[in-house]
Amino acid sequence: MYLDNEIILETYQLIDMILQSEEMKDYLQYREAINRDVQVNELKEKLAKAKIEFEEYNRYGQYHPNYQEAKEKVEKILEEVNQNELVQKYKQAEHELDELLSLVGETLAHAISPTIMVSKNEPLIQDKGISCTTGGCSGCSLGGSCVIKVS
Repeated sequence: MYLDNEIILETYQLIDMILQSEEMKDYLQYREAINRDVQVNELKEKLAKAKIEFEEYNRYGQYHPNYQEAKEKVEKILEEVNQNELVQKYKQAEHELDELLSLVGETLAHAISPTIMVSKNEPLIQDKGISCTTGGCSGCSLGGSCVIKVS
């Protein structure tokens, strides 16, 4: 039991170190900046409206006459979001924090046993494009389960 408590205390020390890391500071800074940015918030609202419209057509599937147009509208707005410099910086900071957390997890797992399988976060987005996991952007904080998470 004593060792369990010691492990937990050491874990909290590791958490504190991560919270004080440059990666975490950058991530929080850009997340806050995005939440305050007028242009990004306008894009979020625009995306939410386009998403609602798309979901209406998506209920009938790709055979609805306005399905493709609504889908392209959502994709165009997502592209606008991806081209926003602040969003790009946020995504880079998020990626760097994710890399740090993955490294910590891998290091812990492999220190215990080199044969432990460690799952890695696989990006949903390719470097050159955007995509929605559902095709309809229905869950992320920008209004869908798109690859850009802003919150």
